[in-house]
Amino acid sequence: MSLKPFIDVHLFDGQLKNKYVSIKNFSIEEKNNMFNNFKNELKCKYAIYMVDIIISDLKECKGANYQIENDIDCSDILADIIIYKDFKDILPLLEEQLEDIFKLGRCNSGRVTRFFQIWKSIYEK
Repeated sequence: MSLKPFIDVHLFDGQLKNKYVSIKNFSIEEKNNMFNNFKNELKCKYAIYMVDIIISDLKECKGANYQIENDIDCSDILADIIIYKDFKDILPLLEEQLEDIFKLGRCNSGRVTRFFQIWKSIYEK
C-alpha cells in the first residue's frame, strides 16, 4: 500500500473566496456556548484541545480563526457544521479533522480548508 503525500492546505489560499456563505450568523457568545457544549460530544483529547484553541481564539477579531486570503473565519464554518440536521452522522469525521488540525497544522489555512471541505460535503449536494 502506497501512501499519498498530504496536500498542502496553502494551495487553497485565495481559492475559496466567495465560495462559503454562512448558513446562520452566530454571535461570539453563541459560538462560545455551542463549542463548549460540542466538546462533550468528543472522545479524542486532541480534538477537544483544538476546540479549546478555537474558543480561545474567538476573543480576537480576525485572529487565528480567520483566514485573510479566503476571507473566512473557521468558527463560522464550524458553527454551521454543528447545526447540521444530521450532525451525529458526521461527528466521527469532524472529530478526526479536529485531531488532524491539532497535530498537523493549527494555522488559519488548515482550519478553514478542513472545515470548508466538510461544510461543502453537507450543504452543497
